[in-house]
Amino acid sequence: MKIKHAKIIAICIIIIIPSVYFYWFGIHLESPLSKQQDVWGQMGDFFGGVMNPLLSFLTVVLLINSINHQSAANQALTSQIQMMEKSEKIKIFENLFFHLVQSQQNLYSKFKVTTIEDGKKYDLFTIQAVDKIEALFQEKKEYAGYSQLENTYRQLDKMYGVFDVLRAFSVIVNLIKEQLSNENGFNENDRVFYYEKLINLTEFAHLRLICTAFQFQNKTGAGQKLQDKEFQQVCQKLKLRLNNYYKLEIDNQ
Repeated sequence: MKIKHAKIIAICIIIIIPSVYFYWFGIHLESPLSKQQDVWGQMGDFFGGVMNPLLSFLTVVLLINSINHQSAANQALTSQIQMMEKSEKIKIFENLFFHLVQSQQNLYSKFKVTTIEDGKKYDLFTIQAVDKIEALFQEKKEYAGYSQLENTYRQLDKMYGVFDVLRAFSVIVNLIKEQLSNENGFNENDRVFYYEKLINLTEFAHLRLICTAFQFQNKTGAGQKLQDKEFQQVCQKLKLRLNNYYKLEIDNQ
């Protein structure tokens, strides 16, 4: 109820009740004005007994209405404070997030493998290096078992540090999961947004190298971080084949 409406109701109460009283006793019953003080006192008691409860009830309604408005204002203020806190957390998170993304890009830009062709050594970087590794595994999987392929990977990792690429990526995935947790005021949609952003900011050949490392190191700490349910769902949505990248037979494992 608005204060304007309350004033109108109060004025109506003050006008209508005395009017009814004077109409009934003064006009309808034709009662003369009394000269006795106790009669006037009875009239005052009548007015007070009728109007006071109505006006008191109106006051209570206004008080409750005021409390409700104050509660709504407090809730709006609380929501605004929570949004400001969330915005500040996002700002801090994004500073670290993009720093780590840049760090992993720098790490990948230095990735190389050495190959020998026609008796000469060649250094292959980034995309060409990933193509060479994938070609090697695709060729070997036709005749080699899983353990042999895993040994090949171990040798490549020892020489070129393939696992470092997987670990750098998993650190960012874990950062999203922990910093944007429900306990910190975020939800699944917030995490999914940054999982997608991470994948989209990572070069395709870089992702393929991560998939190669995950194929053989999915049980390590870094590999387990990439098995997060929400992250796996994002990979499926973006058609990133993270699990069993080389489609190896289970029996070979």
